[in-house]
Amino acid sequence: VRARNGWYVRRAGPFQSGLPGGARGEGGGAAASTVLDCVMPGSEEGGEEVLYVLDVMTWNGLEMYDCAAEFRMFWVRSKLAEVDLARCRPGNEVRMLPVPAFAADAAGVRAA
Repeated sequence: VRARNGWYVRRAGPFQSGLPGGARGEGGGAAASTVLDCVMPGSEEGGEEVLYVLDVMTWNGLEMYDCAAEFRMFWVRSKLAEVDLARCRPGNEVRMLPVPAFAADAAGVRAA
């Protein structure tokens, strides 16, 4: 994981995750890969790292580039809930949470 300036903010190399294609020995190669757009603001209390997922590019080899943004947001929230990436455990070294989102109306602005 790299910062905008190119510096590593996390150890070099891949890490294990519960994402499709994210664990050693899972197989499938690029056909089973998952590509997410994420931000990592830093370690939380207790030293756990958290990746906040902004968008999904591919999920288990399924390309999402041409899908509407609202669909991608729904899709990634649903899939993250299915694979339970909100906690660290063996096979999932980094917590992954969807970035908080609010409706673009007066109630959403108040909630934000």
